[in-house]
Amino acid sequence: MSEHSLIVSDPPHGDIDFTKAVPCFRLSSAEVQMKANYGLPEIWFVGEARAVMEPVFATLQEGRARCFAAYRPRLWRRRSRSRTVD
Repeated sequence: MSEHSLIVSDPPHGDIDFTKAVPCFRLSSAEVQMKANYGLPEIWFVGEARAVMEPVFATLQEGRARCFAAYRPRLWRRRSRSRTVD
C-alpha cells in the first residue's frame, strides 16, 4: 500500500525566513513571497514517501511558514458521478 503526503499552507504567514523556504520550493525569493502572500490555504507539496516530505515540512516550520502536513496510507477518493443535464 502506497503512502501519500500533503503539505498545505495555513495563512497568514507573517515573517517568513526566506533563506529557509526558498530551497524547499526551488523558486525565486520573489515567487516564494507571492506564495506566502496568498490569502487562502494552498497545497504546496504532494508526495508519496513521508520520509521525503517530513524534512521539507520541518524546514518550512523552521522558516516560520505556517503550514500543516497530512500523511495517510491512502488519501480518500470520491467517485465522480456524471450527470446529464436536460
